[in-house]
Order: sequence, then structure tokens, then C-alpha cells
Amino acid sequence: MSHSIPFFATCPVCGQLQVQRAYTRRALVSLLENGRIIDAYCISCDVVWPVNAQERNLMTTAIAAGQPGASLASVANNSEQRATAD
Repeated sequence: MSHSIPFFATCPVCGQLQVQRAYTRRALVSLLENGRIIDAYCISCDVVWPVNAQERNLMTTAIAAGQPGASLASVANNSEQRATAD
């Protein structure tokens, strides 16, 4: 059974941190590795937005800390390069 990995993202409308529970660890790693958009949702404002580079970097660090491995090291490097390019 796959479990979602909770993370927080700041709603661009109300400015509140919103817990996100839509993604499994495998899905998050895949999205990060491939530079794909990770959507977040605010139930209060009923708005969806892509998480920003800083939030992506925090996710990468948290995932890498929980499960060491070469694949996750490459995620961290790729995420840093994308954030620098933004």
C-alpha cells in the first residue's frame, strides 16, 4: 500500500501554509527528477498552484534525508540547478 508524503506549501491567495497529501514518495521523486510541476491545493481558497523552487528544494532535502541513495542525490543536484536557472 502506498502512503502519501505530506508537505506544506504556501497558498498564493491567502498566504497560509497548507498541508499537501496528494503524492506518494515515488510520485514526488519522479516529479522532482523529471522537473515536472508539483501542484498544491488550498481548500479554503479552492485554488491550485505549482509549488515554487524553494518548496521543491525543501521537499528534495526531506526526501533525500529519509532515504539515502544515488537516485536521490541526483534529484537534489537537478533541483538546485533548476532553482538557480529560475
